[in-house]
Amino acid sequence: MDMMHIGKEIRALRKDKKITMVELAKLTDFSQSYLSQIERGKVNPSVSALQKISHAFGIPMAYFFENKIKPENNESTATVVKIDQRKGLVYPSSGVQYQLLTPNLKGNLEVLYITAEPGGETGRDKFMHDGEECGFVVQGIMEITVGNSTHRLNPGDAITFSSSEPHSWKNVSEEKLIAYWSVTPPSF
Repeated sequence: MDMMHIGKEIRALRKDKKITMVELAKLTDFSQSYLSQIERGKVNPSVSALQKISHAFGIPMAYFFENKIKPENNESTATVVKIDQRKGLVYPSSGVQYQLLTPNLKGNLEVLYITAEPGGETGRDKFMHDGEECGFVVQGIMEITVGNSTHRLNPGDAITFSSSEPHSWKNVSEEKLIAYWSVTPPSF
C-alpha cells in the first residue's frame, strides 16, 4: 500500500517554499527539535499540530490527502480508488492509520477507513470542526468521547454526531480496530 510519510512531505514542502527550520518553528510555535523529529519520522504530529504546520505553509490540511487518481472512464463521473491508490495518514507511535476512500477532499463527502492497534488513539487533542460524522465499527472496540459523553462501540455499532462537539477515540480492545467513517463536509 502506498502510504504517505508525513515527515518527508513536510520537509519537501518546507524546502520547496524555502522556509528554514527556524522560520517554521516561529510560524508554528513548535521547537526546532520537535519539527526536526517530525521531518525525520521519529515522531508524528497530532492532527492539531498538522493543522498548525499546514497553516504555516498556507495550505489546507487536505493537501496531505490529495491524490492524483483519475476516473477510469471519461464518460462517467465515477472514480474508483484502488486499494494501492489510497492516500492516508499514518501515526506509527499511536498505532493509528487513516486511509481516504474518496478520491480527494474536494467534494461534499469524506469517507475514511480507520485502523488502530490495541491501545491506539487519537491522543490528547480532540477533533472539532464544522459538519457531521457517522462512524461504523467492523472489528475491535472503540471508546469514543463526544462532548462530555463517552460511548463504547462494538462490532456492528454505529454513531452519528455533530463534528462541532470536541471528540476523540481509543481502541480499547485486544485486537486491531477497523472502522469506516464518513464526514461531511470534509475536514482533513
